[in-house]
Amino acid sequence: QKAAQKGQSAKAREHGEKKKEARARRQRQEAQAKAREKHAKEQAVKAAERAGKEKQRKEVDRKAAEGELKEQVEMKQKVLETGQRLDKARDCLLYTSPSPRDS
Repeated sequence: QKAAQKGQSAKAREHGEKKKEARARRQRQEAQAKAREKHAKEQAVKAAERAGKEKQRKEVDRKAAEGELKEQVEMKQKVLETGQRLDKARDCLLYTSPSPRDS
């Protein structure tokens, strides 16, 4: 009877150890799954940040291009206005201020 109790006791201990090992294995697997999930979230955040930065850079480039175009248009307008003023000034000088040598 004592031998049977020892055998049952040994089996109970072995069963308890197997339960502990299974619990520890599940905990490790859960921890690994959480770590993978955390890593995936971090990667998603980084990708979103990169996409945001890329979008922001493109927006800055677009605005810079618009600004350059606007500056070019303004410069052309100034050149045209200056040319028109010069034409008017030449016209004025030619017709309103004859040279004494022309007389």
